[in-house]
Amino acid sequence: VLKDQVECISREFDLILSNPPFCQVDHGTLPPDPDKAMARFELSFNMSDLMRISSESLNKQGVMCCVYPWARRAELHQIAEKYGLQLHAEQGVHSKADRSPKYVLTAWKISKCSQDDLHPKEIIPMVLENEEGHLSHELRAFEMKLRHSIG
Repeated sequence: VLKDQVECISREFDLILSNPPFCQVDHGTLPPDPDKAMARFELSFNMSDLMRISSESLNKQGVMCCVYPWARRAELHQIAEKYGLQLHAEQGVHSKADRSPKYVLTAWKISKCSQDDLHPKEIIPMVLENEEGHLSHELRAFEMKLRHSIG
C-alpha cells in the first residue's frame, strides 16, 4: 500500500483536459489538410495513448476530463480501466432533448489513489438546443458562468 501511495504522490498534474482526436483512422475520410487530419483522426495520438499518459501523469487528487463521441463510450471505459483509471463523473451531451446523446463528457481519477465511492457521479444530460433551435437553457447558463469567471 505504501508503494502505491508514494507513486501517487509523485505525480505532477491536478487536472488534465483533453479534446482528443475522435475518429479512428479507418472510420472516415481523412481531410487533405494535414493539420485538420491530425486534429480529427487518431493519426499520432489515440484513446489508449490519452489514458496511458493520464494515468502516468495525474497526482493523487488529480482528475482527467475528456470528451468523446457517445458511440465510443464503451471503448473509452474499457481502455481507462486497463490503465487504472476510475470513472469519477459522466455526462451525456444531446443536440436536442428528444435525441440520443452525441458525445460523452467524462472525468477520471487514478483508481488505486481514489478514495471516492465506487459509484461515479452521473450528471444530468446536457442539451445543446431547445425545440426552436436556439441555445438551450443549460448551455446559456454554462456560457454565462464562463463569461462571469473570465470577465
